Amino acid sequence: MNKIYRIEHENTTRSLWYKPDGTFDPFIEKLTEGKTRACPMGFDSKFYDLGTIWFSACYSVSNMRQWFSDLDAFELTQNGYKLYEITARDCLKQEHEIIFTKEGILLKEEIPINTIWNVNKFSKESIII
Repeated sequence: MNKIYRIEHENTTRSLWYKPDGTFDPFIEKLTEGKTRACPMGFDSKFYDLGTIWFSACYSVSNMRQWFSDLDAFELTQNGYKLYEITARDCLKQEHEIIFTKEGILLKEEIPINTIWNVNKFSKESIII
């Protein structure tokens, strides 16, 4: 079992680069800073191997801070995204990420974004995506 961390949309489970069906739709490019927008996230068939859909996550909370700025985190929350700590089985470690299946999730808990990033310094009215 692995504890992993992921930001995903609360209703659609869409990622920051792809819709659940695998369609490339990079929401990350809409963010003001988009600290990870230059991260190469091109289509890779390993995420759809043998009919199984794999999702990307980070190894740790500190790793999440490396990929997302305070402003990114604020804008993501304003658009329905949340941070989750996930306990999962059958994870595959990659160089900069860990991938997992939704079927492998044993426990999923939301972590309030303001406990990781300083999002309270921003106002809803000042930033609109």
